[in-house]
Amino acid sequence: NFGYYDVEIDAVARVLYDSLSAPGFKSISVVKCENIVEHASLSPDGKIAIIGDRVGGIEVLDTKTFSLKRKFKAHESQIATIAFSNDGHLVATASHDNNEKLKLWDTVDYSCVKEIPIIGVRHIQFRSDDKQLLIASDDSIAVIWNIEEDKPHIILSHQQNAIVDARFSNDNSKIVTTMYMGGCCLWDASTGSFIKQLDFYPSLNVSHEIHKTNRPDGYKPGFPYMHSCVFTPDDRCIVIPQESGNVLFYDYNNDIVKDSCKVHEGSIHSLNYNNRNRTYITSSVDGTGCVWNPEDSIFISLKGHTGSVTNGELSDDGKIALTVSGDMSVRIWKRDKLDDIGVYVYLNHLSEIMDVSSTTDYVACASSHDSLVFVVNPMEHQLIRKITPHHSPINAVSFSGNGQRLLTSSKEVAYLWDINTF
Repeated sequence: NFGYYDVEIDAVARVLYDSLSAPGFKSISVVKCENIVEHASLSPDGKIAIIGDRVGGIEVLDTKTFSLKRKFKAHESQIATIAFSNDGHLVATASHDNNEKLKLWDTVDYSCVKEIPIIGVRHIQFRSDDKQLLIASDDSIAVIWNIEEDKPHIILSHQQNAIVDARFSNDNSKIVTTMYMGGCCLWDASTGSFIKQLDFYPSLNVSHEIHKTNRPDGYKPGFPYMHSCVFTPDDRCIVIPQESGNVLFYDYNNDIVKDSCKVHEGSIHSLNYNNRNRTYITSSVDGTGCVWNPEDSIFISLKGHTGSVTNGELSDDGKIALTVSGDMSVRIWKRDKLDDIGVYVYLNHLSEIMDVSSTTDYVACASSHDSLVFVVNPMEHQLIRKITPHHSPINAVSFSGNGQRLLTSSKEVAYLWDINTF
């Protein structure tokens, strides 16, 4: 629990753990990051992570070397969503500012190649051939945008409810939209015609009288709040996350729940499906992500966050996963085998980090403005000791070769500490 305090967070530190051939962590380094992370996305090949912050900034991270490849200002306010094209050549970003447009960026030089005049964007998905964008908006619409012609192809309008998520079926023939506290709808992707609102209330033992209740915000009491729904690999069912941590496999042609499985201990916040490796990744308020495939009996829990996990993504080869959390952290998980997982993590800090030193057991971080040194156990994510001897900004920390002494220094004085007793 390094650096998680009930105070305003104005800086973030990044800590990386290189995965070994066997479970465990090898090396650690820390670099500073100026702003709190709001959203992040993983490239299809898993080599690049795009991280969006609270003030509209974007950082491009190499997931192999963990080096910062590029940093630039994309929007004027916090990043709402980020999405890569399937070929990895473009990335789309949108902010929470209703005066800002959705933007497309070239992933070679990260120049802005297109601005799309849609505001209030909640979710973006590229169609499998990358010719169209599917955009979910607060304006109660979902737009299929033709990228080459640079104009809307089809507009799906629900009128009564903000659309928080929209997904193509795997064959691109249908679209499922998820509405703000109001269920999901099925559409024909080629014509934009409304097919049906998915009525799985009987399967959830919720009365139709409740189902018919109308409120100005579109919320139906008793309905499980959902952030996203996706199609199964054969496109015959919709996968529906629930507050219980279960997911339902709903046969929309016959209006029945065909199956369900337990994935989390708390409400599921996001659900993504990677068609190339036929694997799902979910995030939950229980503080975990989960990589799973019920057909192959794969359920891998991604544990380490200290707050609600708000999003998760998976690379096409299934070896890299990304999770975003309300604890203000982004973690990149690397695995060669199903149980070999390494992690790259943003950890909150109270102010700018000036220096870092590490041993096989501990990491020491020097904080400038609040004149603190934090000593943590990175394997257990535990704060071992908070040292406050200095009265001015700390400029350096260093462990001795045997790891038994820690030297801290500021402008006026240096202290030598016994690591066992402090």
